[in-house]
Amino acid sequence: MPAKKSAPKKSKSFEESLWETATKLRGSVESSEYKHVVLSLIFLKFVESHHGNTKDISVYGQEMTNTTYKLAKMNLAVRGLSANLGEVAADTFFKDQHTDLKADYIMANPPFNLKDWRGPDELVHDARWGGYETPPTGNANYAWILHMVSKLSEHGVAGFVLANGAMTPAKERSAKRWSRTTWSTA
Repeated sequence: MPAKKSAPKKSKSFEESLWETATKLRGSVESSEYKHVVLSLIFLKFVESHHGNTKDISVYGQEMTNTTYKLAKMNLAVRGLSANLGEVAADTFFKDQHTDLKADYIMANPPFNLKDWRGPDELVHDARWGGYETPPTGNANYAWILHMVSKLSEHGVAGFVLANGAMTPAKERSAKRWSRTTWSTA
């Protein structure tokens, strides 16, 4: 009996391979680590959408912890990515080193549920809040969202990771209403 011919394998797109890998990892990687995997995969997809040409990509960011700041700069330099992480490690809210930045794409993983991130009289009239309620002093989640939105260009897109239930406090209901009308979540 002649051997059956197998159908030719359909090659997977880069995107299909990325998301298949992310799906496989979902159950085997701790959730606090999984976000790093997914953000890295999304960044790789972004690079792929620029046909792998990293010369067309500029990375802007800021980090408060000096060691992490130095590691990020080294990591980007090793990969040949143009980057501006500010002149020094600094607090994003109190020393924004990219005040005029308007980005087409923002991908971020801000610190979850940062408590007491500002005093009651600090940053009350900050331009980044742009007509929305001033973020509460006891949790910075809403402030991170407004900070990122303030950095978007007219047609910019943002994606960021926040903790489960990050938008549940009553003071953050306006951000939750705003987020439902501005973009949908996966």
